[in-house]
Amino acid sequence: MASPNLVTNKSKIYNMKKFACLFIISFLLLMQAPVSWAANAKDVAKLKKTKKCPKCNLTGANLRGINLSRARLNGANLSGAKLRGVNLRAANLSGANLSGADLSSSNLRGANLRGANLRRARLRSCNLRGANLNSANLNGADFRRANLRGVKMNKSTKKAAANFNGAKGYKGKTSTKKKKSRKSRKSRKSRKSRKSRKSKKSRKSKRTKRSKRTKRKRTKRSSKKRRTKKRRSTRKRRRR
Repeated sequence: MASPNLVTNKSKIYNMKKFACLFIISFLLLMQAPVSWAANAKDVAKLKKTKKCPKCNLTGANLRGINLSRARLNGANLSGAKLRGVNLRAANLSGANLSGADLSSSNLRGANLRGANLRRARLRSCNLRGANLNSANLNGADFRRANLRGVKMNKSTKKAAANFNGAKGYKGKTSTKKKKSRKSRKSRKSRKSRKSRKSKKSRKSKRTKRSKRTKRKRTKRSSKKRRTKKRRSTRKRRRR
């Protein structure tokens, strides 16, 4: 039988190990999480007054109904911010963190979003006409029914795993629709050409059949007329 002292020592060691593991996991999670959890009230007030707040902390800020046209927000932290229907025309958002932000039905016409982080951002029915999205992170972003006419995009941004379904003016790949291969296109063209040839042949055959029928009918009519003429001539001779 084991002594009670040994059992208590083993339980203490197990509890210490458990506590150390939990401490390490919590430390790693805090390191990955953003530094600040809420927006700075001073930064929000500054933005409302001057429209100039570069590198400000605006995480999760509610900025609905504010006119932010030509605002300077380069390098600002706007992760999880509520910007639904906000006017951000010609705004400078280069290098800004907009991950998880709600920008649906907002006006971002001519905005500078170069190098911005738009990971999992909502941009449904958003006006992005003439905006600069070069080297921006668009992974998981929602661009459904957005206006993307004249948008500047790199090859890397076009290859991003974003949802561009129903977007106007987008020329890259969509999430669901796939480009058809050349072989499928060629096969379709060959099928169409075969169908057109068959239809032409069938039309020609129908025309020839119709022409033959009309000729037969004409010959029959002409032969009937000749017979009637002969009969009439013979009757007249007999009467004489």
